[in-house]
Amino acid sequence: MLKTAKVQLMEQCLAQVTENTEASSILHILRGFMGPTNPKKQKKRTLPMLVKTDGTPCRTPDEALQLWIQFFADMEGGHRQSLDELHSNWVDAMGADKTEPFMTKTDTLPTLVDLELAYRRVASGKATGPDRVPGELCHHAPAACAKATYSSLWKLLLFGHETLKYKGGLLVQAYKGKGPTTQCSSYRSLLISSHIGKSLHRTIRSSQAAIFESFLQAQQLGGRRAMPVTYGVHLARAFHRQA
Repeated sequence: MLKTAKVQLMEQCLAQVTENTEASSILHILRGFMGPTNPKKQKKRTLPMLVKTDGTPCRTPDEALQLWIQFFADMEGGHRQSLDELHSNWVDAMGADKTEPFMTKTDTLPTLVDLELAYRRVASGKATGPDRVPGELCHHAPAACAKATYSSLWKLLLFGHETLKYKGGLLVQAYKGKGPTTQCSSYRSLLISSHIGKSLHRTIRSSQAAIFESFLQAQQLGGRRAMPVTYGVHLARAFHRQA
């Protein structure tokens, strides 16, 4: 039935093609059926069917959802709790964390320009976090976003208090490309967090990067600025080619 429905839909789309249709338009029409023409971007979409631990398949979307939640909870060592319980524990933790008296100068803290630069680096077209603030807003209006959240940045730095919306996010499963598609172990997790929260964290990391890098060993690549995660693999391959 799926094959028949796909063929019928493709025939309806191809009926719109005439001798005057451009080649790029034809590729755009067929992309939903054949995928992208770039081999590096061709990915197999999996059916949302999962098998439980007893070997029986999930019969409802709610059963599959509960299975995903339990799988992610076991992966992170967490447990289920309601939103009210999470908020209550968060408030109690901040109340129990006694703030020591401190003396600091404002010139040692990140500036408004640093926060604005972090907002400018937010890419457009990315998935939106739980607060539903799109990345386009942060990227195209960095000055307004920086002014609106600059007090939150200093509050996080000085007192360690951060809103609950900027912690965690939405977990989405992504197929690894190998293994049975009906097993949760064949998937990895992707965290979709708040763009505002990531901008605040990026500003703090950028302002403290020099202190962090001063304690790194010369051979350590992780955590350095302007250092992609694939750089180590490139170094290893270059060493093999040289040898």
